[in-house]
Amino acid sequence: MNLNKKMEYWNHFIAQKKYHGFGVTQKRLIKVLPFVLADKDFWGDVLLRHSGDQMTPEEMKAESLFNYDHIAWEIWRAWFIKSC
Repeated sequence: MNLNKKMEYWNHFIAQKKYHGFGVTQKRLIKVLPFVLADKDFWGDVLLRHSGDQMTPEEMKAESLFNYDHIAWEIWRAWFIKSC
């Protein structure tokens, strides 16, 4: 899976403070990033299953708000699990 596409989705959702949960800090986000990027199952769900590899996050939001919200939840779930 394309690293640039992974970073595009990661940065998109991380930049939106409304998706930040309790205890989210920049230091913790940086610490967990390599582990999230290496998770092939996670990115398979986000980029392949939901066609994120074929569109930008903004295009995803316009096409399928359900998938967009699901991906946002998955990104934060992955962050939380890997930060514990």
